[in-house]
Amino acid sequence: MAFSQPTMSLINLLAYPWEGTMAEKTSPLAPEDWRALLEEAEKRALTLTLYYRLRVAHGEALVPEWVWEHLQTVYLAATARNMVMLHHAAGILRALQERGIEVIVLKGLYLVEQVYPEIGLRTFSDLDLLVRREQLADALTLMQNQGYRLSTWYDPQAQNTDIKHLPPLEKAQYPTLELHWSILEEDEPFEIEAAGLWERAVETTIAGVKTRALDSEDFLLHLALHFTYQHRLRGGLRNLYDIAEVLEQRMARMNWQKLLATAQQWGAQRVTWLTFQLVEGVTGVTAPKEVMTALLPEGADSSAVGAALEQAGSLDDAWAGLTPDLAAFSAAGFFGKIKLLIQRVFISHRVLAREYNINPASPLIMVYYLARVRDLWGRYARSGWRIVAGEEEALAGADFEQQNTRLREWMRGTGKF
Repeated sequence: MAFSQPTMSLINLLAYPWEGTMAEKTSPLAPEDWRALLEEAEKRALTLTLYYRLRVAHGEALVPEWVWEHLQTVYLAATARNMVMLHHAAGILRALQERGIEVIVLKGLYLVEQVYPEIGLRTFSDLDLLVRREQLADALTLMQNQGYRLSTWYDPQAQNTDIKHLPPLEKAQYPTLELHWSILEEDEPFEIEAAGLWERAVETTIAGVKTRALDSEDFLLHLALHFTYQHRLRGGLRNLYDIAEVLEQRMARMNWQKLLATAQQWGAQRVTWLTFQLVEGVTGVTAPKEVMTALLPEGADSSAVGAALEQAGSLDDAWAGLTPDLAAFSAAGFFGKIKLLIQRVFISHRVLAREYNINPASPLIMVYYLARVRDLWGRYARSGWRIVAGEEEALAGADFEQQNTRLREWMRGTGKF
C-alpha cells in the first residue's frame, strides 16, 4: 500500500475489529511513537477517530496519560462546536418545516446524529440539506428573510446542470448552509433521479426535529460517490472510516439487493465497487463478497485499486498548484495546449458570473475574462512552467493527476485502467 510509515502505523491502530486487539497494538509504542501518531492523526483529520477507537476498546489505560488528555480535549471541543451547529440546524429545519418545505438531511449532519454514537466523534463544516427543486425558491427566500445571503451570483432561471446546490448561503456567526436539489451535478454521467431519493427517504430526528434522511442504501451510495468520484479521492481518509462505520452498524440490515439495483440504475457500480475496495484496504471492513461480485462481475485490474489507494492517501497539499487541466496540458501537443488554454479561460458567462459574483448580463462581464487570465496566471503559471521545463517533481505531480483522471474515466465506464 502506497502510504507513508506514519500513516500505516495509524491505519494499523484504527483497523477493525475494534474490540480485543488494542493491547497488542499499543504495547510496543514509545512516547515518541505516540507523538508521531497524534501528529499524523491531526494531519489527516482522524484525531476523533483515534479517540473513538480507543474508547470502544477501553484503551484509556493503554496509552500515556498526556495522550488521553489531548484526545479528550479535542473530543470535548468537537462536542461543544457540534452542539452549536446542531442548535442552528434545528432552527433552520423548524423554519423550513413551518413553511411546508420538505427536507432530507445529508452527509455530516446525518453522520453526527444518526451514525456515530456521540455528536463529538465527528466534526462537520456546514449544513447540507436536500429540498425539492420546486420548493427551492421558497427555501431560498425564507433563508434570505432570516439573514442568510448567497455567497455569489445565482440565476434560478438557468438549468444549472453543472452544480447540485445553491451557492453557499452565509450569515455572520452562523454555519454555512447549502441547499441541494440533487446529490450530484446533473451533467455528470450518472442517472440519479431526485424523485427516487424522495420516494425511498426515511424518517429521522436531527437536533430534536423530526425530518427525513436518505435510506441506508442511498446514503451509502451517496458517501461513495461524494468521496471517490466527486471529490476525486481527495477528501481525506476520514471519509472511508465514515463508510466503514455505516457498514459496521448496518451490515446485517442493509438491503443489498436494493443497493445493487439502485447502483445499477445510477450507473454507479464501479464507483461503489472501488469505494468498498478502499474501505477494506484502509479500515478492514468488508462488503459481502457476493455484493462485490455483483457490482463488478468482470473484476478489475488490481492496479486500479492500488492507484486509488495512492490517490486516497495523498494529502491535499501534496501536489499544490497542480490540477487535472495542468496534467492534461503536460500531455497535450502544441495545438492541444492552445485549445486547452482557450477552453479554460473562456468559460461560459454563467460560470464566470458565479466565479466573480457578477450579473452575466452586465456589460462589464467581458472585463472579468481579463481578471480570470490574471487569476489563472497567479495560481498556475509557476506549476505550468515547471512542467514545461521538465522538472521531475512537477512531472511526477502531473502523472499523479493523469492517474486520477484515468480512474475517473474508468469509474464512468468511458475508459480502461
